[in-house]
Amino acid sequence: MHFERMAVRRMRNWFRKNSKFRTGRGAIVNVVEHDSRRVYFKSANGKMVNTIELYKLKAAIRDLFARRTVTRKQLEVFSNFSSALLGLLTSIFKGMSKLTSGARGFRLTVIGVRFFFSGCDRAVKDLEVAKANGAQFVLMSYYYLRNDRSGNWRKHVKRIGLKVMLDSGAFSVWKRQGAGKDVQEIDVRDYAKFVLQHQDIIHSFITLDVVGNHEASAANDAYLRSLGLSPVPVFPAMADLQDLEQLVKDDHEVIAIGATVGMKEAAKRLLFAQIFAAFPDQRFHWLGGSSSLINEFPWFSADSSTWLSGRKYGKLMDEQFKTTKAPDSMDGLTALAHNVRILVGLENKRVNQIEAQDEQIIAASALSA
Repeated sequence: MHFERMAVRRMRNWFRKNSKFRTGRGAIVNVVEHDSRRVYFKSANGKMVNTIELYKLKAAIRDLFARRTVTRKQLEVFSNFSSALLGLLTSIFKGMSKLTSGARGFRLTVIGVRFFFSGCDRAVKDLEVAKANGAQFVLMSYYYLRNDRSGNWRKHVKRIGLKVMLDSGAFSVWKRQGAGKDVQEIDVRDYAKFVLQHQDIIHSFITLDVVGNHEASAANDAYLRSLGLSPVPVFPAMADLQDLEQLVKDDHEVIAIGATVGMKEAAKRLLFAQIFAAFPDQRFHWLGGSSSLINEFPWFSADSSTWLSGRKYGKLMDEQFKTTKAPDSMDGLTALAHNVRILVGLENKRVNQIEAQDEQIIAASALSA
């Protein structure tokens, strides 16, 4: 994969140019030497030389880019010297990652927006086109999947090779009930059972909210966590920011911002400006995010079904989320593929910018030599 080549190249270049780095707490660590198997290092004030296996370092890099965010604690599976490993990763990926500290300790997060392609719960061809053009993650709704007794959705996700963010579908239930339709409520026990059954392909899952009932939502979330699960909490757009403050203090890996569908763009911009100003280090997922506001704020991830406009309406998206009519010669699936590539590019946009800058520096150095 492209990121693996990039990561190995950055790692090798870092060792050629550097001999020291800092841990999250600022302690200086000196690299004594490195070879094809290990990195040898010691603290600036210490005498003992410690090591990190090179294959473990590479594994930690893969994990970082797979998760997009890791804590020092999570790095313990790769090395007993997790603080040094975190400091090394921070130094190697300087400019394309951010080190923060919260209730769960130090955390390193790769800059960029991971996009989850939604609206394709039952559209196999769309899933195939998405994967063929770089997509790795999709958002699917339990509301639709719960009645798929044959498990076709799972078969296709496994076959194609995708990871799923699972939405509870609570908003879909609420919306249909509001329209006077007889809709089966979502039972939190059934939801939990479904998540546990499909953990191998579920990347993450949204907690089961009850629209307009904070107490019931909190009870559902508590039940899911009592099972050892880690649902993504949701902050409704019109709620009090003090409620969000408590979620941030809990240092969740990601917090979803919901209920923005239908809000005017100016109102969303104002809300997001307040959220990111108050909590600049928190990782937020924008539920139903599909406008240029993805570029205006440092989102961790987002999802939307807007990409499907390529197939449905022949609309092409650009990097600013503006749409234009596709040429008459372009069919719907080709337009769909174009939109996928645009949104996939959000994840490594910052990484690619840093890489391009580094290449320019190397080229300029070569010319002046």
